[in-house]
Amino acid sequence: MWIEAAASVQAAYGPRPLAPADWPEPPALGPRPHPQDLSGDDIQEGWSEQALFQVIARQ
Repeated sequence: MWIEAAASVQAAYGPRPLAPADWPEPPALGPRPHPQDLSGDDIQEGWSEQALFQVIARQ
């Protein structure tokens, strides 16, 4: 029901932009490191940079 109402509003007023037109462009993201470039040494409590990278990559 609310989908039909939203479609009616968009038909009447046009789609709403996701961000205002005067917002600046976001900065470019740097390249992500490759897991082989990360250290396998223990950081703390058995965690390494590679293990943290793999956990974050799965998210």
